[in-house]
Amino acid sequence: MNQDTIMQSLAERSSVPKVMPWLGAGLTGLVVLFLAFDGVTKVIRVAPAMEACQKMGIGPDLAVGIGLLLLACTTHIASTMGACKLKKSSTSLELRRVERLRSFDLLLL
Repeated sequence: MNQDTIMQSLAERSSVPKVMPWLGAGLTGLVVLFLAFDGVTKVIRVAPAMEACQKMGIGPDLAVGIGLLLLACTTHIASTMGACKLKKSSTSLELRRVERLRSFDLLLL
């Protein structure tokens, strides 16, 4: 992969509209809220949730375990979503490094 291809792909990545991160955060928030709600209703044994589990052949004790597992996984995923911000900063660092290499190559010409 040559430097021009790298520069072009990094430029394309950096031209993401400013709405996209907000849209991603909003959708992620909705999914996290839904999963947290679903987990809590299973843990506190809300009647409609227990009836739905009974229809699927899942006992109440197993439903509580599923709810706890769902809450644990949701908490883990929600807490690691900050890693996306690190990726963005590493992309800008990579872009600066490629620009330095390119300017160095121009000096050699």
